[in-house]
Amino acid sequence: MSDGKMRIGKTTIGLIGLTVLVSVLVISNGWFYSSLQQVSGLSIEYDSLCVSYDTLCNEFDTLCNGYDSLSASYDSYRATHNYTNAEYNSLKADYDTLQSTYNSYLTTHSYTDLEYNALQNERDSLKAAQLHLINYDEEIHSIIFGTDYVTVGGTIFNSGTYSATNVAFTVRVYNNAMTLIETKLISFGTILGKSYVNFEDVIYAEGAYYVTEEVTSD
Repeated sequence: MSDGKMRIGKTTIGLIGLTVLVSVLVISNGWFYSSLQQVSGLSIEYDSLCVSYDTLCNEFDTLCNGYDSLSASYDSYRATHNYTNAEYNSLKADYDTLQSTYNSYLTTHSYTDLEYNALQNERDSLKAAQLHLINYDEEIHSIIFGTDYVTVGGTIFNSGTYSATNVAFTVRVYNNAMTLIETKLISFGTILGKSYVNFEDVIYAEGAYYVTEEVTSD
């Protein structure tokens, strides 16, 4: 009887122990399964993080390359664009004003200074006093009993616009040896432009043979 009880007691203890062992195994398996699930989740998150990291690295590289390219473009653009739009527009306005002034000057200054000066000289030459001896008559009178003489007469005409001053008519008388024997200076003073003076005179010169005349002025 007591052996039977002992066997029952051992059996009971064995069952309890087995139950405890099974419970421990069940709990352990549950914990292990849970741990495996957590590890699997962490692995997935890690893989996701790795993919995200790679993506971020690629994006960072792309951004760095874009920055370098943009920086190079900026430096290149800045090297050839030193002036602001306002400065350019101001310079353009000055240029347009100068171009307009130049075009206007061209329309009112067609002739060169050389052409102008040449025309002015020609004009001044035409306006300058121009003295002409016209209707001039000269005669040598040989006198047997007396002194030979020369008669002269005519008109001095100023065809220019300007007055001729200190106008003089010089007569020179030579003998047959071409020796000057008499000089006569006839003064007229000032002859206005486009006007004239008449004159006549007598020059006494014994042996008169040849006569020259000359009109002068200042």
